[in-house]
Amino acid sequence: MRGGIEAVHYKYTLANNEASILVDSGCGLSPRNLFKSATSIGVDLRADKENGVIKCNLGFERLPFGSDSLDYLTAYDLLEHIPRYADLPEHGNTPFISLMNECYRVLKKGGYSFLRRRSFHIVLHFRIRRITI
Repeated sequence: MRGGIEAVHYKYTLANNEASILVDSGCGLSPRNLFKSATSIGVDLRADKENGVIKCNLGFERLPFGSDSLDYLTAYDLLEHIPRYADLPEHGNTPFISLMNECYRVLKKGGYSFLRRRSFHIVLHFRIRRITI
């Protein structure tokens, strides 16, 4: 498989994917599971139990998952909708930073986060590596 977004997903699929969990953030009513994870959950402003979408105000609320619980976290065309600053002290004034911190918190060591921002033709991809001292 050459080029394209599918090649990235194929390259970074975990070797043992049989019990993996993927969360697609900002998915609307249709979560994507391009890593072919065993379990796929969507997170968006509106819940849809039928399609496996949980409600969460991304950037303003904690992600509804435990720490170190996810193998994959994806966000396709979401980041441009998260404010860099908001005058809402009760939620924190930096929703974008809060969301990035939450992504880090919920990913397992060795988990993958794939964040795409199509409007700027940039693909952000990082693998979480936690270092303990």
